[in-house]
Amino acid sequence: MSEAPGIGGATVAAPGRDRKFWFVQLADGISRTNFATLLYSAFTAIGLLAFVSVSTPYILNVYLKIPTAEQGQIAGDLAAWNEAALLLVFGPAGILADRIGRSQVFTVGFIFMGIGYALYPFADSLPQLTAYRVVYAVGIGLATAMLQTISADYPDNVSRGKATALIGTLNGLGVIVLTVGLGGLMKGFVARGQNPETAGYLAHFLVASLCFISAAVVAAGLKKGTLVSREERLPLGQLVRSGFAAARNPRIALAYACAFIARGDLVVIGTFVNLWGTNAGMEAGMDPAEATAQGRLLFGAATGAGLLWLPVMGYMLDKVNRVTGTLICMSLAALGFLFTDLVDDPLAKESLIFFVL
Repeated sequence: MSEAPGIGGATVAAPGRDRKFWFVQLADGISRTNFATLLYSAFTAIGLLAFVSVSTPYILNVYLKIPTAEQGQIAGDLAAWNEAALLLVFGPAGILADRIGRSQVFTVGFIFMGIGYALYPFADSLPQLTAYRVVYAVGIGLATAMLQTISADYPDNVSRGKATALIGTLNGLGVIVLTVGLGGLMKGFVARGQNPETAGYLAHFLVASLCFISAAVVAAGLKKGTLVSREERLPLGQLVRSGFAAARNPRIALAYACAFIARGDLVVIGTFVNLWGTNAGMEAGMDPAEATAQGRLLFGAATGAGLLWLPVMGYMLDKVNRVTGTLICMSLAALGFLFTDLVDDPLAKESLIFFVL
Protein backbone atom coordinates (compact mmCIF):
# COMPACT_ATOMS: atom_id res chain seq x y z
CA MET A 1 0.00 0.00 0.00
CA SER A 2 1.43 3.36 -0.97
CA GLU A 3 1.24 6.27 1.42
CA ALA A 4 1.65 9.99 1.04
CA PRO A 5 2.57 12.79 3.45
CA GLY A 6 -0.42 14.03 5.41
CA ILE A 7 -1.22 17.06 7.53
CA GLY A 8 1.29 17.61 10.33
CA GLY A 9 3.78 15.21 8.79
CA ALA A 10 1.68 12.07 9.37
CA THR A 11 1.40 9.57 6.54
CA VAL A 12 -1.98 8.84 5.05
CA ALA A 13 -3.00 6.18 2.60
CA ALA A 14 -3.18 7.20 -1.03
CA PRO A 15 -6.75 7.83 -2.19
CA GLY A 16 -8.56 4.80 -3.51
CA ARG A 17 -6.24 2.27 -1.82
CA ASP A 18 -7.00 -0.12 1.01
CA ARG A 19 -6.50 1.73 4.31
CA LYS A 20 -6.67 -0.63 7.27
CA PHE A 21 -5.57 -0.80 10.87
CA TRP A 22 -5.85 -4.48 11.75
CA PHE A 23 -9.48 -5.29 10.84
CA VAL A 24 -10.72 -1.67 10.80
CA GLN A 25 -11.11 0.14 7.49
CA LEU A 26 -9.99 3.74 7.91
CA ALA A 27 -11.67 6.88 6.59
CA ASP A 28 -10.06 8.98 3.88
CA GLY A 29 -7.05 10.93 5.12
CA ILE A 30 -6.63 8.90 8.33
CA SER A 31 -3.30 7.14 8.87
CA ARG A 32 -2.52 4.09 10.95
CA THR A 33 -0.67 6.39 13.34
CA ASN A 34 -3.82 8.50 13.77
CA PHE A 35 -5.93 5.44 14.57
CA ALA A 36 -3.31 3.94 16.88
CA THR A 37 -3.30 7.24 18.79
CA LEU A 38 -7.09 7.06 19.02
CA LEU A 39 -6.80 3.59 20.58
CA TYR A 40 -4.17 4.86 23.04
CA SER A 41 -6.45 7.75 24.04
CA ALA A 42 -9.41 5.37 24.40
CA PHE A 43 -7.39 3.33 26.89
CA THR A 44 -5.93 6.23 28.86
CA ALA A 45 -8.63 8.92 28.83
CA ILE A 46 -11.39 6.85 30.46
CA GLY A 47 -8.96 5.08 32.78
CA LEU A 48 -7.38 8.32 33.98
CA LEU A 49 -10.69 10.07 34.54
CA ALA A 50 -11.87 7.16 36.69
CA PHE A 51 -9.04 7.72 39.18
CA VAL A 52 -10.99 10.60 40.73
CA SER A 53 -13.47 8.11 42.18
CA VAL A 54 -10.56 6.47 44.02
CA SER A 55 -8.81 9.67 45.07
CA THR A 56 -11.85 11.55 46.40
CA PRO A 57 -12.41 9.28 49.45
CA TYR A 58 -8.67 9.52 50.17
CA ILE A 59 -8.77 13.32 50.07
CA LEU A 60 -11.82 13.44 52.35
CA ASN A 61 -10.24 11.10 54.91
CA VAL A 62 -6.57 12.08 54.90
CA TYR A 63 -6.47 15.79 54.12
CA LEU A 64 -9.87 17.24 55.01
CA LYS A 65 -10.66 14.85 57.91
CA ILE A 66 -14.36 14.73 57.00
CA PRO A 67 -16.44 12.49 59.29
CA THR A 68 -17.60 9.32 57.57
CA ALA A 69 -21.28 10.17 58.07
CA GLU A 70 -20.86 13.36 56.00
CA GLN A 71 -18.81 11.95 53.14
CA GLY A 72 -21.72 10.56 51.12
CA GLN A 73 -23.38 13.97 50.80
CA ILE A 74 -20.10 15.67 49.95
CA ALA A 75 -19.21 13.05 47.32
CA GLY A 76 -22.65 13.50 45.79
CA ASP A 77 -22.26 17.29 45.73
CA LEU A 78 -18.86 16.98 44.02
CA ALA A 79 -20.35 14.64 41.43
CA ALA A 80 -23.17 17.11 40.79
CA TRP A 81 -20.69 19.97 40.21
CA ASN A 82 -18.73 17.62 37.96
CA GLU A 83 -21.78 16.86 35.80
CA ALA A 84 -22.84 20.52 35.69
CA ALA A 85 -19.40 21.47 34.37
CA LEU A 86 -19.63 18.71 31.75
CA LEU A 87 -22.96 20.04 30.51
CA LEU A 88 -21.42 23.48 30.04
CA VAL A 89 -18.30 22.13 28.31
CA PHE A 90 -19.71 19.69 25.75
CA GLY A 91 -21.26 22.33 23.49
CA PRO A 92 -18.21 24.63 23.28
CA ALA A 93 -15.97 21.56 22.86
CA GLY A 94 -17.82 20.57 19.70
CA ILE A 95 -17.69 24.10 18.30
CA LEU A 96 -13.96 24.42 19.04
CA ALA A 97 -13.28 21.01 17.47
CA ASP A 98 -14.83 22.20 14.21
CA ARG A 99 -12.98 25.51 14.33
CA ILE A 100 -9.45 24.63 15.50
CA GLY A 101 -9.29 20.83 15.29
CA ARG A 102 -9.93 17.73 17.36
CA SER A 103 -6.32 17.12 18.42
CA GLN A 104 -5.92 20.61 19.87
CA VAL A 105 -9.08 20.34 21.97
CA PHE A 106 -8.18 16.80 23.08
CA THR A 107 -4.70 18.00 24.12
CA VAL A 108 -6.13 20.83 26.20
CA GLY A 109 -8.53 18.36 27.83
CA PHE A 110 -5.69 16.15 29.04
CA ILE A 111 -3.82 19.23 30.30
CA PHE A 112 -6.82 20.39 32.36
CA MET A 113 -7.20 16.87 33.78
CA GLY A 114 -3.55 16.91 34.81
CA ILE A 115 -3.86 20.33 36.45
CA GLY A 116 -6.97 19.20 38.33
CA TYR A 117 -5.25 16.08 39.66
CA ALA A 118 -2.10 18.00 40.63
CA LEU A 119 -4.17 20.51 42.63
CA TYR A 120 -6.64 18.02 44.18
CA PRO A 121 -4.63 17.00 47.28
CA PHE A 122 -3.78 20.64 48.07
CA ALA A 123 -7.39 21.57 48.81
CA ASP A 124 -7.73 22.71 52.40
CA SER A 125 -11.48 23.31 52.29
CA LEU A 126 -14.54 21.93 50.51
CA PRO A 127 -14.93 25.04 48.29
CA GLN A 128 -11.33 24.63 47.13
CA LEU A 129 -11.87 20.92 46.50
CA THR A 130 -14.98 21.75 44.49
CA ALA A 131 -13.06 24.32 42.41
CA TYR A 132 -10.30 21.81 41.63
CA ARG A 133 -12.94 19.20 40.76
CA VAL A 134 -14.45 21.65 38.26
CA VAL A 135 -11.01 22.17 36.65
CA TYR A 136 -10.75 18.39 36.31
CA ALA A 137 -14.30 18.23 34.93
CA VAL A 138 -13.50 20.77 32.21
CA GLY A 139 -10.64 18.49 31.20
CA ILE A 140 -12.68 15.32 31.03
CA GLY A 141 -15.46 17.19 29.21
CA LEU A 142 -13.07 18.26 26.47
CA ALA A 143 -11.29 14.89 26.34
CA THR A 144 -14.36 12.64 26.30
CA ALA A 145 -16.14 14.86 23.77
CA MET A 146 -13.16 14.56 21.43
CA LEU A 147 -12.84 10.83 22.05
CA GLN A 148 -16.43 10.34 20.92
CA THR A 149 -15.95 12.66 17.97
CA ILE A 150 -12.80 11.10 16.55
CA SER A 151 -14.20 7.62 17.23
CA ALA A 152 -16.85 8.52 14.66
CA ASP A 153 -14.45 10.36 12.33
CA TYR A 154 -11.61 7.87 11.96
CA PRO A 155 -13.17 4.54 10.86
CA ASP A 156 -14.78 4.16 7.46
CA ASN A 157 -18.52 3.62 7.65
CA VAL A 158 -18.19 -0.08 6.73
CA SER A 159 -16.03 -0.68 9.83
CA ARG A 160 -17.77 1.64 12.26
CA GLY A 161 -19.26 -1.19 14.32
CA LYS A 162 -15.95 -3.06 14.59
CA ALA A 163 -14.11 0.13 15.49
CA THR A 164 -16.69 0.98 18.16
CA ALA A 165 -16.30 -2.48 19.70
CA LEU A 166 -12.51 -2.18 19.71
CA ILE A 167 -12.59 1.32 21.22
CA GLY A 168 -15.15 0.25 23.82
CA THR A 169 -13.00 -2.71 24.82
CA LEU A 170 -10.00 -0.44 25.31
CA ASN A 171 -12.17 1.94 27.36
CA GLY A 172 -13.07 -0.90 29.70
CA LEU A 173 -9.52 -2.24 29.90
CA GLY A 174 -8.25 1.26 30.64
CA VAL A 175 -10.67 1.66 33.53
CA ILE A 176 -9.75 -1.73 35.00
CA VAL A 177 -5.98 -1.53 34.53
CA LEU A 178 -5.50 2.11 35.44
CA THR A 179 -8.06 2.27 38.25
CA VAL A 180 -6.81 -0.90 39.92
CA GLY A 181 -3.16 -0.04 39.26
CA LEU A 182 -3.24 3.65 40.12
CA GLY A 183 -5.67 3.09 42.99
CA GLY A 184 -3.00 1.14 44.80
CA LEU A 185 -0.38 3.89 44.54
CA MET A 186 -1.11 5.41 47.96
CA LYS A 187 -0.84 2.00 49.62
CA GLY A 188 2.41 1.33 47.78
CA PHE A 189 3.98 4.63 48.81
CA VAL A 190 2.93 4.14 52.45
CA ALA A 191 4.43 0.64 52.40
CA ARG A 192 7.71 2.23 51.28
CA GLY A 193 7.77 4.45 54.35
CA GLN A 194 5.91 7.59 53.22
CA ASN A 195 3.31 9.15 55.49
CA PRO A 196 -0.29 9.18 54.16
CA GLU A 197 -0.15 12.87 53.16
CA THR A 198 3.06 12.51 51.15
CA ALA A 199 1.78 9.29 49.59
CA GLY A 200 -1.28 11.17 48.36
CA TYR A 201 0.79 13.97 46.88
CA LEU A 202 3.09 11.53 45.07
CA ALA A 203 0.19 9.48 43.71
CA HIS A 204 -1.65 12.53 42.37
CA PHE A 205 1.53 13.95 40.84
CA LEU A 206 2.13 10.64 39.05
CA VAL A 207 -1.42 10.56 37.68
CA ALA A 208 -1.12 14.21 36.62
CA SER A 209 2.13 13.34 34.81
CA LEU A 210 0.34 10.57 32.91
CA CYS A 211 -2.25 13.14 31.83
CA PHE A 212 0.45 15.49 30.55
CA ILE A 213 2.19 12.63 28.71
CA SER A 214 -1.13 11.69 27.10
CA ALA A 215 -1.58 15.31 26.04
CA ALA A 216 1.76 15.14 24.21
CA VAL A 217 0.84 11.82 22.58
CA VAL A 218 -2.50 13.00 21.18
CA ALA A 219 -0.97 16.32 20.07
CA ALA A 220 1.64 14.42 18.06
CA GLY A 221 -0.41 11.48 16.84
CA LEU A 222 -3.92 12.65 15.99
CA LYS A 223 -4.71 14.19 12.63
CA LYS A 224 -4.20 17.94 12.58
CA GLY A 225 -6.81 20.35 11.27
CA THR A 226 -10.56 19.83 11.07
CA LEU A 227 -12.38 16.96 9.41
CA VAL A 228 -15.66 18.75 8.81
CA SER A 229 -16.03 21.44 6.18
CA ARG A 230 -17.68 24.71 7.08
CA GLU A 231 -20.55 23.91 4.71
CA GLU A 232 -21.32 20.73 6.68
CA ARG A 233 -21.64 22.43 10.06
CA LEU A 234 -25.15 22.96 11.33
CA PRO A 235 -26.00 25.86 13.66
CA LEU A 236 -26.30 24.82 17.30
CA GLY A 237 -29.93 25.98 17.47
CA GLN A 238 -30.85 23.83 14.48
CA LEU A 239 -29.16 20.80 16.04
CA VAL A 240 -31.09 21.29 19.30
CA ARG A 241 -34.41 21.71 17.50
CA SER A 242 -33.82 18.64 15.37
CA GLY A 243 -32.89 16.66 18.48
CA PHE A 244 -36.15 17.53 20.22
CA ALA A 245 -38.11 16.88 17.04
CA ALA A 246 -36.57 13.42 16.73
CA ALA A 247 -37.95 12.52 20.17
CA ARG A 248 -41.40 12.19 18.58
CA ASN A 249 -40.15 8.79 17.46
CA PRO A 250 -40.81 6.51 20.48
CA ARG A 251 -37.64 4.51 19.90
CA ILE A 252 -35.50 7.65 19.85
CA ALA A 253 -37.30 8.92 22.96
CA LEU A 254 -36.44 5.58 24.60
CA ALA A 255 -32.80 6.01 23.55
CA TYR A 256 -32.73 9.48 25.13
CA ALA A 257 -34.24 8.10 28.35
CA CYS A 258 -31.71 5.25 28.44
CA ALA A 259 -28.83 7.68 27.98
CA PHE A 260 -30.21 9.81 30.83
CA ILE A 261 -30.51 6.82 33.17
CA ALA A 262 -27.28 5.09 32.16
CA ARG A 263 -25.21 8.20 32.77
CA GLY A 264 -26.74 8.51 36.22
CA ASP A 265 -25.94 4.86 36.93
CA LEU A 266 -22.30 5.39 36.00
CA VAL A 267 -22.02 8.46 38.22
CA VAL A 268 -23.55 6.60 41.18
CA ILE A 269 -21.20 3.63 40.75
CA GLY A 270 -18.11 5.78 40.24
CA THR A 271 -18.94 8.09 43.14
CA PHE A 272 -20.22 5.78 45.86
CA VAL A 273 -18.83 2.27 45.32
CA ASN A 274 -15.25 3.37 46.05
CA LEU A 275 -16.41 5.52 48.96
CA TRP A 276 -18.43 2.64 50.43
CA GLY A 277 -15.51 0.22 50.19
CA THR A 278 -13.01 2.75 51.53
CA ASN A 279 -15.10 3.63 54.57
CA ALA A 280 -15.82 -0.05 55.25
CA GLY A 281 -12.08 -0.69 55.23
CA MET A 282 -11.41 2.14 57.66
CA GLU A 283 -14.15 0.90 59.98
CA ALA A 284 -12.41 -2.49 59.90
CA GLY A 285 -9.23 -0.83 61.19
CA MET A 286 -7.32 -0.29 57.96
CA ASP A 287 -5.28 2.85 57.36
CA PRO A 288 -6.63 5.23 54.65
CA ALA A 289 -4.18 4.01 51.98
CA GLU A 290 -5.04 0.34 52.48
CA ALA A 291 -8.76 1.11 52.72
CA THR A 292 -8.62 3.08 49.46
CA ALA A 293 -6.89 0.14 47.78
CA GLN A 294 -9.69 -2.17 48.95
CA GLY A 295 -12.41 0.22 47.79
CA ARG A 296 -11.02 0.44 44.27
CA LEU A 297 -11.25 -3.36 43.92
CA LEU A 298 -15.05 -3.15 44.16
CA PHE A 299 -15.13 -0.60 41.36
CA GLY A 300 -12.75 -2.78 39.37
CA ALA A 301 -15.00 -5.82 39.85
CA ALA A 302 -18.05 -3.93 38.61
CA THR A 303 -16.17 -2.51 35.63
CA GLY A 304 -14.53 -5.85 34.79
CA ALA A 305 -17.91 -7.59 34.84
CA GLY A 306 -19.23 -4.98 32.43
CA LEU A 307 -16.30 -5.57 30.08
CA LEU A 308 -16.80 -9.36 30.10
CA TRP A 309 -20.53 -8.89 29.53
CA LEU A 310 -20.04 -6.79 26.37
CA PRO A 311 -19.62 -9.74 23.94
CA VAL A 312 -22.68 -11.46 25.42
CA MET A 313 -24.65 -8.25 25.13
CA GLY A 314 -23.55 -7.72 21.54
CA TYR A 315 -24.55 -11.27 20.57
CA MET A 316 -27.91 -10.92 22.31
CA LEU A 317 -28.73 -7.62 20.60
CA ASP A 318 -28.21 -9.27 17.22
CA LYS A 319 -30.76 -11.95 18.16
CA VAL A 320 -33.55 -9.98 19.84
CA ASN A 321 -35.46 -6.79 19.21
CA ARG A 322 -33.43 -3.78 20.39
CA VAL A 323 -36.23 -2.60 22.68
CA THR A 324 -36.36 -6.06 24.26
CA GLY A 325 -32.59 -5.93 24.71
CA THR A 326 -32.93 -2.56 26.40
CA LEU A 327 -35.53 -3.93 28.82
CA ILE A 328 -33.24 -6.85 29.69
CA CYS A 329 -30.28 -4.53 30.35
CA MET A 330 -32.23 -2.06 32.45
CA SER A 331 -33.79 -4.92 34.44
CA LEU A 332 -30.35 -6.31 35.26
CA ALA A 333 -29.18 -2.84 36.31
CA ALA A 334 -32.25 -2.38 38.52
CA LEU A 335 -31.64 -5.74 40.21
CA GLY A 336 -28.00 -4.83 40.77
CA PHE A 337 -28.90 -1.61 42.54
CA LEU A 338 -31.79 -3.11 44.52
CA PHE A 339 -29.75 -6.05 45.78
CA THR A 340 -27.11 -3.76 47.30
CA ASP A 341 -29.61 -3.46 50.18
CA LEU A 342 -28.63 -7.04 51.03
CA VAL A 343 -24.96 -6.07 51.49
CA ASP A 344 -23.87 -5.64 55.11
CA ASP A 345 -20.12 -5.72 54.45
CA PRO A 346 -19.09 -4.60 50.93
CA LEU A 347 -15.61 -6.09 51.43
CA ALA A 348 -16.93 -9.59 52.20
CA LYS A 349 -16.32 -12.11 49.42
CA GLU A 350 -19.98 -13.10 49.28
CA SER A 351 -20.91 -9.46 48.52
CA LEU A 352 -18.87 -9.40 45.31
CA ILE A 353 -21.67 -10.96 43.24
CA PHE A 354 -23.88 -7.92 43.85
CA PHE A 355 -21.25 -5.55 42.45
CA VAL A 356 -20.75 -7.87 39.48
CA LEU A 357 -24.51 -7.80 38.82
